[in-house]
Amino acid sequence: REPSTNCNVRLISKCDEREIDSRYHSLDSDLTNRELFDFIDLNLYVPDDPIKKHDFIRNIQLSVLTGLYRYPHGNYLGTLNFIWREPDTNEINEDYETLKAQMIIRINDIIPVYCTRQMRKNVFQKYFLVRNLSKPVLRMLYHDLTGDASLANDKISKEMEERLRLMMLLEDLSIIIDLRTNNGFQGSKFDIFWDEFNRYFNEHNNTVVNERQTGATLYIPYAISIRELRDRIITRLNAIYQGYPLPSDIFIPSEEWIRLNFAPSNAYTTKALQYTGRFNVKYKVQSRLLRKSSEDEHYCRTLFKYEREFNIKYRDYACFISADDKHKVPIGEGVPVSTGVRNKKTLALAEGEITAADHDFTKLSLTPSVTLFINIPCDISESFYDRKVCVSFKDAVFQPSSALRHSTEFFNLINHQYHNQPLPSILSLYTDGGPDHRCTFGSVQVALICLFLAGNFDMLIAVRTAPHHSWCNPAERIMSVINYGLQGVAIKREQMPEEYEDEFETLKTLEDIRGKAKENPCLKSELEKCIVTVQKLLCERTEHLVWKNEAFETENPASNLEIDEMFKVIFFL
Repeated sequence: REPSTNCNVRLISKCDEREIDSRYHSLDSDLTNRELFDFIDLNLYVPDDPIKKHDFIRNIQLSVLTGLYRYPHGNYLGTLNFIWREPDTNEINEDYETLKAQMIIRINDIIPVYCTRQMRKNVFQKYFLVRNLSKPVLRMLYHDLTGDASLANDKISKEMEERLRLMMLLEDLSIIIDLRTNNGFQGSKFDIFWDEFNRYFNEHNNTVVNERQTGATLYIPYAISIRELRDRIITRLNAIYQGYPLPSDIFIPSEEWIRLNFAPSNAYTTKALQYTGRFNVKYKVQSRLLRKSSEDEHYCRTLFKYEREFNIKYRDYACFISADDKHKVPIGEGVPVSTGVRNKKTLALAEGEITAADHDFTKLSLTPSVTLFINIPCDISESFYDRKVCVSFKDAVFQPSSALRHSTEFFNLINHQYHNQPLPSILSLYTDGGPDHRCTFGSVQVALICLFLAGNFDMLIAVRTAPHHSWCNPAERIMSVINYGLQGVAIKREQMPEEYEDEFETLKTLEDIRGKAKENPCLKSELEKCIVTVQKLLCERTEHLVWKNEAFETENPASNLEIDEMFKVIFFL
């Protein structure tokens, strides 16, 4: 609401002093002693009770002619009221009209402006695309430009805005000192290690992975983890000092102490107080994903929360599984083809090059299916991302992902995980909303019924993410780890006999290949054989990966015979 179009100004006639109610004596005395058009906030004199406040303003009695300005602000402020002393009617002239107009402008200027959250959000989204600024800085600029009087949501944000306001007022950035440099151990015990650490960073200073290299902070693309980075420095020290073990005067810091000597990922969090900032390097995962909102987002998140709380309550009887399929891995035909994962630098001969063909023309591919057996914690605030990870590489032509195939593989994996143990009474599933997992599809419902009967469960719970929100699935966190096993890999299938190669060359789509395989079972057999080596290679690399100190396991995809057996279970109803 704009005050210029929503305010109300009216005159209040004066009364005889002897008839004025006692509750107006204080206000009347203050107005009498003030200059003309020197306004007062009337809300300082009115009672707190809404009914009494309304009655006070409606029946106001004063010994002088006064003007009343009312503005229905809304929100918790209600209606703002300002009152001033007017000149007598026989004294009105042009100067008084000018003073009155100036007074109303001053009143409009002091009225606080409150912008809606959506307005603020729209501004942030618009200008964040122009310049990558932190939210506190954007919020500060927004308040200065719009005059928004809304307060920060928490104490830390409020203090941060006060510091920014001080910096802008003094126009001197040097008043801010990063005291994190005083953190931690100040001795020279690890100096030899730190010196070699610094030399390593200087050597790799031109390998920045961030394409938007506009700041002074380096994002490391040349180390998988802090443990590996630490091992690399130790190896370099061993080479310098000629062998293992290192001399007794060379000390190696722990992985945690190395991490705390980096720059914090977010300088405005409480954890940032523990960092020293010795090396202006951040260890982080770079995110470049666009997430589309959904009107069912809140509902689906609440369902996931209820599912987790239910599993916590019955954790001794429940098995909690999160599953998802990764993007297809193309298989080259006659020439190695890259797996399609964004590559980082890998070890290779200095004189050679690592090359692979493009993947646009491939017909065959493998689909990695990830199943995470969640270690159910005792409290919902704890992690739901621990325990065993199982991966299978399925032939996209003859082993496509389907609801019944997933149910069969879930059943096989549960039997494997609970070997020589009774199966749990409750099975909980959390997946994305693809056609092979969407709970509203009849095929998915039939597959879940088959799984329920085959495992003889007392209860089966299946929850999916909201549309376009597969990133909420815990199994999605495993995908970045699987990328490590696929980086720098180029694969191709083995050659088939010439007659089958000629026949396969004429086929263009998956439908053509499947249709021809039905007519010629030998072609299907040869196609399955020619990718076995590729499947074994990817399984071997995947088994070298680790999630929360536990190695990945690989499983064979469900066979057609196992799927048929699973489907026959429903006939026992």
